Amino acid sequence: KNNNSFIEYDKNDEISGKISLISDARMIWGGDQTINYFKKFETHPRCRDIMFSDRYSLAILNSDKINLANDSEMYKLSQNFFNDTYLNDQMSCSSPHLILWLGKKIDKAKDKFWNNLEKYVKKKYSLLDNTAIQKYTHFLNFCALYKDDIKEFKTHKNYIHRVELKKMIKNIDKFKSFGGFFIESNINKISDIKNIVNKNFQTLSYYGFEKKILKNKIKFNEFKGIDRVVPIGQTLDIDLAWDGFDIIKQLTRVVEVK
Repeated sequence: KNNNSFIEYDKNDEISGKISLISDARMIWGGDQTINYFKKFETHPRCRDIMFSDRYSLAILNSDKINLANDSEMYKLSQNFFNDTYLNDQMSCSSPHLILWLGKKIDKAKDKFWNNLEKYVKKKYSLLDNTAIQKYTHFLNFCALYKDDIKEFKTHKNYIHRVELKKMIKNIDKFKSFGGFFIESNINKISDIKNIVNKNFQTLSYYGFEKKILKNKIKFNEFKGIDRVVPIGQTLDIDLAWDGFDIIKQLTRVVEVK
C-alpha cells in the first residue's frame, strides 16, 4: 500500500488528461470505446500504452471423445464449460460464443453434450427474468440477421439457446451472445477456422484434442488472431501474459550496464 494509489472518479476529461500527461505507462481495459476515449489525451513521448480491446472467443469440441465419455467425464466437462460461460453470463472476452464441432457422429455428441449441460445448469444457475428476456431477444435478433445462414435452432427450457449455422460465416465476432446463447457450426479440420479468425479473436478453448496437435495447427496456419489456447474450464484463468502481451515486460524499464 506504500507504493500504490487507487483513484476512482466520474468520467472527466480534465482529470483523465492530467493523469495521462504524467503517466509513464497506461494500461487501458474497457473495450474499444474506452480505448478511443483515452487515445485523444496527450501523453509523454515515452509513455507506454497497453490497450485491451473488445475480443471474441470460441471453443472446439471433439465429437469422437464426447461420444466415448462416461457419466463422470461428462459431468466434469459440463462443470468446466459452465465455469467458462455461465459464471459471468459470457460477459468475459475469453468466454466462448461460437462452438465448433469436429469428428464423427456429431449430432449424437451434440445431444449428449447439451443435455448434460442443461442438467448441470438447472442445478447451478439462477436464471433472472431480465436475463431470460434479453437472451431471447438477442437470439431472435441473430435469427433475423442471419436467417439465410441458419440450419436450425434449439432451446433447452430457456437455459440454453442454440443456433446451428449451415457453415461458418465471416464477421461472426460482431455478434456477441450472453446468458447461455451459443452459435454452433461443424468443421472438417481445425485449420478451417482460418477462414473466420481475425485480430478480434482471443481465446480458443478445446476438449478432446492433444495440446501438441493444436499448437502445431496454430503455428503453421498463422492465424491473424487467437492469443490463447486452453482446455475448456480454463478460459477465465488470467495470467501475466494476456491478449498476446507479456504484461511484466511491457511495463518494465530495463537499465543496461555493461
